Amino acid sequence: FLERTKEISIMKTLGATDHDIWRFFMWEALILGLLGGIMGIVVAFFGQQLTMLIMNILAGLVEDGHVVKIFYTPMLVLVEFLVFAMAIAFVTGFYPALRARRLHPLDAIRNE
Repeated sequence: FLERTKEISIMKTLGATDHDIWRFFMWEALILGLLGGIMGIVVAFFGQQLTMLIMNILAGLVEDGHVVKIFYTPMLVLVEFLVFAMAIAFVTGFYPALRARRLHPLDAIRNE
C-alpha cells in the first residue's frame, strides 16, 4: 500500500471516487487470488501425477502395463479450493483497500 500512495493520489486527482479506488484494490486482490488458486491446482496436479508415476515404477506395475491410480480429486474439491483462495484474497485485500480509499491526495504529495 505504501508504495502505491503516489498512484492512488494520481487516480484521485484525475477524478476517481473513493468507491472506485476500493473497487480497484478489491478486484486486484480477487484476480490475484484466482490466479494463485489456479497455479496451485496446476502444480498440485503435476505433483500428483509425478508421485503416481514414481510409486508405480517402484512397485514395478508400469512394466506389466498396469498403472494404479492412487489419487482421485473430484471437480467439486477444485471449485472449493478456488473459492477458498478467492475468499482469502478478499479478506487480506479488504484492509489495504479501505486504507487506499481513505487516502487524501494532498497527504501523498506532502510525504514526498
